[in-house]
Order: sequence, then structure tokens, then C-alpha cells
Amino acid sequence: MTKCKKCGADSPDLRWDKEHHEQTGKWRLFNQSLNIPHECKIKEKEEPKEPKMIVCRLCDPQDDKKKMTVEQYQIHKYSHLEFQGYRAD
Repeated sequence: MTKCKKCGADSPDLRWDKEHHEQTGKWRLFNQSLNIPHECKIKEKEEPKEPKMIVCRLCDPQDDKKKMTVEQYQIHKYSHLEFQGYRAD
């Protein structure tokens, strides 16, 4: 059983193509059951996105220092409910 070093594909049908190596000097994997060369299907890595920053409408809107992520805002908004006399339970 041969394993592709690029994509990690592992199959009993994959074999090193000796005929291609003799003609070109390069090795490649060949799928014997499909009679075609192996093509890697590598998933592209997504670049990490910066979290969306928002400002609480109930806090001072002029203060840009109070920017927070959406997850932080979900927790923060309950402080306004408690301040107005509502319980967050």
C-alpha cells in the first residue's frame, strides 16, 4: 500500500509509476483501478479572520476604547439589564 506525501491519500490501488519515471526521471503515483495518475486534492487553509468589533449602544458611543467582540457583547449587555432593574437570571 502506497501513501501520497502531499495529501495523505492511502489506497491499495496507488502504485509508483515506474514507466513514467523511466521516461521523465520523475516519480508519480498511479491509480491502477482507474488507470489514471493520482491527483492530490489539498484543501486550502483559510486565513484567520479578525473578529468583528462592535460598540455597545447603551454605553458612551463616543468612547472607541469600549469596542468588543460579539461574544463579549453577549455577556456585557446583561450588565445594562441589571442596572435598569431587570434580573439576568
